[in-house]
Amino acid sequence: MRKLKLGIRLLLPGRCFFLSLIVSLFASIISFSFSGCTPWGDIDAMRDRARGIGTLELSFSFDSGIDDEDAILPSIEFDRPYRLRLSFDAKTKENKDKNENWDYNSDLAEFPVGEWELTRKIDLPNGLWDLTVTAYFSEEDNEEEDEEIETETEKTMKFLEAARTKTEGIFISKEKTERKSIILRPFQDGEGTFHWDIEFEEDMYNVTMSIYLIEIDENDEEELFFKESFILYNEDGDAIENKSYTELDTGKYMIEIDINNEVFETEYFYIRRNMKTLYEKAF
Repeated sequence: MRKLKLGIRLLLPGRCFFLSLIVSLFASIISFSFSGCTPWGDIDAMRDRARGIGTLELSFSFDSGIDDEDAILPSIEFDRPYRLRLSFDAKTKENKDKNENWDYNSDLAEFPVGEWELTRKIDLPNGLWDLTVTAYFSEEDNEEEDEEIETETEKTMKFLEAARTKTEGIFISKEKTERKSIILRPFQDGEGTFHWDIEFEEDMYNVTMSIYLIEIDENDEEELFFKESFILYNEDGDAIENKSYTELDTGKYMIEIDINNEVFETEYFYIRRNMKTLYEKAF
């Protein structure tokens, strides 16, 4: 009997210790709750830290998308500023829930003319992303400059969509670098401009240039449709429109240069939306 009482006395201090521990823990939880906090911290912040940030390295290049060695193609190798817009669309549920759809605008106006390949590094949260890249070219001012505008910086430059591509399924991992090559191709609709600069070493008279749209008929043969004509040199040998431009719908075209109503030269060219096709020739 004495041994039993002694055992109970030995157990009572331990029991009181555990009870006091439970009460203290419960009180702490209540205290955190009333103070607007949780004892386990900010769950979203912890998830973000666990998810982490990765890097997407993009390399850009331009392709006209036209496989025709015998024709003049739209070119970006001329003095026009251009920009890129990068639009990321989140495909991972966590990213969607956080509405992480981002746009990046890169002003590439100072990028060397004709050197289109470039690289950009962008940090993104872990997850799956779709990327749409749009290229914009500055709208050329083909009219005479306003005399009231004294400096270049006072002009308002307008940029027009010229090329776009979409890349799907880009997976970003924490502290990893994902590399993607982006090839920009021009739009297949809309209008572009055809520019020409035609000169002759000798005096020429009665020189005209006609433009024809080329379409493929049901027999896969080319059909020519007259669009417009220009007087390059008049009957007196004066240059009239030997250096000019015109706006045309997207498509394939042919120019025909006539001297005294006889065909002298023909050339094929393509037009793409908001892009410039240049024909430059000295005879």
